[in-house]
Amino acid sequence: MKKKLSVTSIVDHLTGIGDESYGVWRANKFGIRTHNILGISNQHLRLFSKELEMDEPLAYELFSTGIYEAALLVSYSLKPKQLSKQMIDDWILTFTTWEICDAFALSLFSRSTWATYCINQYAMHELEYVKRTAFSTLAGYALKRNKKVTDNELLLYIPIMHQASTDERPMVKKAISWAMRTIGKRNKFLKQELIEQAIMMKQAPNEHTRWIGSDVYRELIVK
Repeated sequence: MKKKLSVTSIVDHLTGIGDESYGVWRANKFGIRTHNILGISNQHLRLFSKELEMDEPLAYELFSTGIYEAALLVSYSLKPKQLSKQMIDDWILTFTTWEICDAFALSLFSRSTWATYCINQYAMHELEYVKRTAFSTLAGYALKRNKKVTDNELLLYIPIMHQASTDERPMVKKAISWAMRTIGKRNKFLKQELIEQAIMMKQAPNEHTRWIGSDVYRELIVK
């Protein structure tokens, strides 16, 4: 049975299981470097999230503590139907690691009624991790689990991905490639469409666009 805990109780629990050396290890292995990390594995956070009864006020309060793992816990605990547009707008601008981008994108944003808002609103944002979140959300939105999205709807995002593909920043490039590859894996029709797009991108004058095209082509052509 889930429990309604106070922010103080949650923070005390997180602090108690934190391991600074584990945080250092993760930073070195995965490049996750940001402030106020306690050093807690995602496995522990996901298990703890299953015990929590989360609502909007608690999510805001917990996120506002500034503790990195507390924010991740929000992404795992809050239900997509509880997510509001305001939450996306308030939180997305604070993201500073690929991990937190992808946690919110996959667990919350892409599963909510605000998925397309997030993609369209932030796909061309100037901040690297905000832009990454938009394309990570598109990758989550395009997963086969989302039965309602249509092929034509996903194809409408191709111009946006092309436009953003000149971005030289690694976190953005990788997310665009991820979104394209995910769309291409939905069915045979989309696979052929995305392979054709990848071939065109491989021949583009911009090196970053070419990188994305090669990455997408390499994975889709063999699957």
